Amino acid sequence: MENILSYEFMQNAILTGIMASVICGFIGPFIVTKRMVFISGGL
Repeated sequence: MENILSYEFMQNAILTGIMASVICGFIGPFIVTKRMVFISGGL
């Protein structure tokens, strides 16, 4: 079995997933405290 990280698209997918999780982790509490839950439906 080849190393899964040898594919560039897999590296991009993992990096994008990590960045999205960090950004959503910061935005989530802000949305809840400001009661802007309707905005999160659009995301």
